Amino acid sequence: MKIDIQNNNKFPYLLIDNWFTEPELKNIWKEIDFFTIQNKLIKSSETKEVAISNNKKPLANNFRVSPFNHYSDLGYKTSPIANSLNKIQNKDFHSLVNKTFDDTDTALANVFLGTNQSTSIISYYEKDNDYKEHFDQQQFTMITWLYKEPKNFTGGDFYFTKNNTKIECVSNRTILFPGYYYHSVEPVKIIDTTRKNSGRFSISTFFYTIPETHGN
Repeated sequence: MKIDIQNNNKFPYLLIDNWFTEPELKNIWKEIDFFTIQNKLIKSSETKEVAISNNKKPLANNFRVSPFNHYSDLGYKTSPIANSLNKIQNKDFHSLVNKTFDDTDTALANVFLGTNQSTSIISYYEKDNDYKEHFDQQQFTMITWLYKEPKNFTGGDFYFTKNNTKIECVSNRTILFPGYYYHSVEPVKIIDTTRKNSGRFSISTFFYTIPETHGN
């Protein structure tokens, strides 16, 4: 695992290469392949879960599925993607979060560590698919990029638009950042169109807080 901490007070984010171990990655791909083969990934324009422009048009041009919406309680417990979220609960990851976000004026580390809810989506990009500039409504976003080797596309890099920072799309690379950062995905160009499902996949997890209620 290779870790890159960008803890500039005004623009911190955490970048981790080789986020999944090889056994984890093998099972993650099985889950992604299941949804792909079952044609569960639908056009983002047909969902209500994407950012929209001022004229109400979707900013995402890709395919997506919310995997946990298709699972029973038992299915969720056995989901490799769901189980991978346990990685953020260990002390080493919390230490990375503190090193990355603790020096900010808004105490972003405490904001992330205080979240108590999450939701995940699988996204797929091919044939000029992209995601125009937008921000996420949740407090934090974590994205892992994946593609099958050999890489069969160009483009698809991640871009923090307001900070003019481009991050190369590398398979099994994960980024964690506050949801209010404006970001986009550059258009994907497929090289060999005979290779099916060989574009850019990503697993995005959105973290947020639901206040606890206490009876009087």
